[in-house]
Amino acid sequence: MMNEDAEDDAEWLAVLPALDAAVGQLNSMKLQEGRQLCDDLRRRIHMLDTYIERIETLGTGRVEIERQRIYDRLAQISGG
Repeated sequence: MMNEDAEDDAEWLAVLPALDAAVGQLNSMKLQEGRQLCDDLRRRIHMLDTYIERIETLGTGRVEIERQRIYDRLAQISGG
């Protein structure tokens, strides 16, 4: 039993540096992935802000235009 425990400990001591390196690389990869996702989200938010500004510009006066179109259509339908 003691011999097996010593062998297991020796195996873990042999594997541990590789495991530590793999976990370190995984953490680095996740940090990089997080930065890329953050950059992508910032670009998309900026794009949405640009779209909102454009929609607001195009929408100026739109309610009045649509109201008049409806009135005109109702007048046409009612014959007046």
